[in-house]
Amino acid sequence: MTVTAVSGGSTTITASSGSGFTPGAATVNVTNVQIALAPKSAEPDCSCIRRANSEPVSPSRRGRANHRSGKQQYERRHCTAERCGPCGIHKRDRDGYGRQRGSTTLTASSGAGFTAGAATVNVTNVQITLAPNPLNMAANAPGSLTLSLSAPAGAGGQIVNLVSSNTSIATVPPTVTVSPGSTSANVTVTPVSAGSIAILAAAGAGFAVGGATVNIANVQIALTPNPLNMGNNATAQLTVTLSAPAAPAAKSSIYPAAARA
Repeated sequence: MTVTAVSGGSTTITASSGSGFTPGAATVNVTNVQIALAPKSAEPDCSCIRRANSEPVSPSRRGRANHRSGKQQYERRHCTAERCGPCGIHKRDRDGYGRQRGSTTLTASSGAGFTAGAATVNVTNVQITLAPNPLNMAANAPGSLTLSLSAPAGAGGQIVNLVSSNTSIATVPPTVTVSPGSTSANVTVTPVSAGSIAILAAAGAGFAVGGATVNIANVQIALTPNPLNMGNNATAQLTVTLSAPAAPAAKSSIYPAAARA
């Protein structure tokens, strides 16, 4: 015989067939199916949102009104520097769909015979860091910063925007790409003159802005011994010392001074 469950609980099924038969009975216990939500990974970041932000919304075929709606979605999902500042960060710190970072609860249910399941989802911004911080370097050769992400870049890699607070002191490339599955990339800092600047790194919605201070010092040239005491019509040696290693192919010029009366 077929027993069809209707709801959770216990019941007794009896069977009888009149004279000559002893009735039989069985207890049937019906339990609800449990629905559970478990994280696929420890804690989601905004990678899926970032990938969606790079895909344009196709205009709808239902007319101009829907076309305008699609265009507005496209604009919201493509935050430009003019709208959001030189670092490409949205002022409201929202992703392209208007959802904010934070926590929410997801529930799953399926009607009678099922016990609803629930799970808390925590969404955090991907952290960008630049190291070392500060970077102390000489003005005669490029320096290097390591850009790191707190979560691996997606399948298409991750482009990070770079900004120097004063390009008359040092410059950086406009962007750097973190390879798919990687969390770091090198950033070349090219000195222009002595001074201190800030390097900012940003990648739009879903990322926290990173930064580092860069201190650039002129290379000091020292001549020793000083003073150099020598006799007339004699020769002597001066030692040239740099306060930082010489850059490749760099040359120093020493101009001799006459020591004759």
